[in-house]
Amino acid sequence: MAEGKITERTLYPPINKFLGELGFQSVSEIKFKTGQLDILAKIDDKTLLLKLKLEIKLKN
Repeated sequence: MAEGKITERTLYPPINKFLGELGFQSVSEIKFKTGQLDILAKIDDKTLLLKLKLEIKLKN
């Protein structure tokens, strides 16, 4: 990774920190048989699942 380049992975720590400040407990890079989840966060009985994307490609 080039120094200074923003990737999805470089966003994990600040997002986890922000979620922690809101009271969430979070973990990054959860691997499943069918793929990967970027961030899983829990607070009380609520679960938040995040898949980060730096760009979105829309089909016309």
